[in-house]
Amino acid sequence: MNKVYYNQADSRWANHPYTCNYPGYTNTTIKSSGCGVTCGAMVISSCREIITPDKMGDLAMANGFRVPGGTADSFFYYICNFLLLSLCLEFTDTRQGFFFDFGCGFHNRIDLLF
Repeated sequence: MNKVYYNQADSRWANHPYTCNYPGYTNTTIKSSGCGVTCGAMVISSCREIITPDKMGDLAMANGFRVPGGTADSFFYYICNFLLLSLCLEFTDTRQGFFFDFGCGFHNRIDLLF
């Protein structure tokens, strides 16, 4: 399993719109509000197939998961089902420094250490 790291401030997608129709959220970007979709993109890219934060943000917006303050928690269950990650996948590497816990349905979890 390849570990993929994305930074939401990366110039490739930092200014990509990540908006919703609420006051104060119509001009937001991946850089300002896309931490959830960036983390989701890292997990999916590490476990299944490459998807970048801008594409993950587009998926969240198109399906109503962009909410004031970020990304709805239910989006992470949605992408697990959407991308067929229904099995519990675990990866641990204690030599690295970033731990990410990602829920994928009842009693299923993906643990990645970046």
